[in-house]
Amino acid sequence: MYVLQQGFDPSRVVVAGDSAGGHLALSLTHLVQATKTSMYGGLVLLSPVTDMARDSGSRERNRNFDYLAPQPLASPLCVVRLFYAPGRRMSRDLISELSRPLVSPLRGQFTNFPRTLIQFGASEVLADDSTQLHTQMAQSKHPESFVLESYDDMLHVFHVFFDRPESTQALGSIGRFVKDV
Repeated sequence: MYVLQQGFDPSRVVVAGDSAGGHLALSLTHLVQATKTSMYGGLVLLSPVTDMARDSGSRERNRNFDYLAPQPLASPLCVVRLFYAPGRRMSRDLISELSRPLVSPLRGQFTNFPRTLIQFGASEVLADDSTQLHTQMAQSKHPESFVLESYDDMLHVFHVFFDRPESTQALGSIGRFVKDV
């Protein structure tokens, strides 16, 4: 990573991302773990996309509350298929590709992951992505290193609605987490 090549102490680096950026941060962390590169000190994930290979219950349960309108994976209009495999028919091979940890980070190993803060809105369509990620992480050897924060009645990446007290609370929590890394 560039910042490590510049001499920064890896234990003081925090990688963060929201939504698809959270997906990229997770995939990067899996890649760093696989290459045995020095792991950074923290990971902050805001409403991350974690599993491209399946539809979660919250996508249906919260579809009337969130501004995201994801299509089922079986639909050719599904964002995952449009961006990852445009024009490809649904097949076992495609599901297999989508199940790889760098594409669906939920399916990876979390043994050597850095301390992680996951925040999400309880009313967002990707709520299950966050809760299932936390469940997977908590099965590692250091479950206390993974913090999950759910915010009632909040939508996908609610942090951008700065006038909401929940946003202020969540951003304060992120600041405290990063300061402690």
